[in-house]
Amino acid sequence: MVERANSLPEAPPEEVELPRRLRQYINLRWLAIGAILLIVFLAQMAFGVRFALRPVLGVTAGIVLYNLAFSLWARWEARAVLPAEVLARPRRTSTSAGKTARASHRAHREKARL
Repeated sequence: MVERANSLPEAPPEEVELPRRLRQYINLRWLAIGAILLIVFLAQMAFGVRFALRPVLGVTAGIVLYNLAFSLWARWEARAVLPAEVLARPRRTSTSAGKTARASHRAHREKARL
């Protein structure tokens, strides 16, 4: 990992790319679930094709559960990364910075009321 002065170390490209690709596959599976349900509906209602509906819906329900598990895991993983990044940042030791931030926040609230 390459480390720059006064900044966080850069993550390897694989670690940056993995969450993006995982989210892409999750979205693709949601699209597939919608397509399966649409095709089943069109086949049964519009074209009159009869087939065993339970196995198709059972597999679709399995895909939904699988995708929900991955979605929750991806969100949990994204939250787990945040505190480590926040803790790695240098902290200010002076108390005047906090007072300035509070005063700024108060001024912003007052401006919003007007």
